Amino acid sequence: GNCLDFLCPANTTDDDRDTSTPCITCDPGTFVKMSTSDPCERHLCPAGRTDDDLRPDTVCAICGPGVYTPPGSAGPCSSFTCDSGTTDDDSNAATACLPCNAGAYVPRGSIGPCSLFLCLAGTADTDQNPETACVALPAGYYSGPGAYGSAALFRCNPGTIDDDSDAATPCIVCPATQTSYVPEGSFGHCDDTKFVCAAGSYNAAGNASVPCVPISTMLGTAQSSSASNVA
Repeated sequence: GNCLDFLCPANTTDDDRDTSTPCITCDPGTFVKMSTSDPCERHLCPAGRTDDDLRPDTVCAICGPGVYTPPGSAGPCSSFTCDSGTTDDDSNAATACLPCNAGAYVPRGSIGPCSLFLCLAGTADTDQNPETACVALPAGYYSGPGAYGSAALFRCNPGTIDDDSDAATPCIVCPATQTSYVPEGSFGHCDDTKFVCAAGSYNAAGNASVPCVPISTMLGTAQSSSASNVA
């Protein structure tokens, strides 16, 4: 017969270039045309493509952004979607998905730089894991974009207050005072009655970040100091 009758069919190859040996069948993850030679591994689907129908006799499919298909991939493009916590930062299925750092939430199949997925102001990555959603912080707290760590780290400091009950805006410093104390994590207004020193006490330091002390304590200290000076 004609030599053409003995060509290796599509999905097989003359891997040893020896016409006296049979053509071998290649596995999924390759594209092998009719009359192909060389080992199957030289016919792998390139990075960014996949043998989506698991048939080496058909052309490898091109995958879009949000996935990474290494050479020799087999199966639908969706099988190679970037995992949660990683992103296709260059929108190129031929390059590996990039892991993002704490302070972000990166859903599965994300596209774009990690900076696009930072936790918003008023939220925090409390478990420092970009695979999980950022947690909204309550009143009395403040966090900027990309915050991570225990929620307690973001409480308003003593002497400052979340005056709009919005954790996305900074805590404000309360003015000097001898009549009140504003503890950590406070919200409302600096002059709210809940911050006024209890009866019989006052803020000896004149600083809203310092707790009130009993007036009797200060009188005792003054008397002791006076006695010392007399002696």
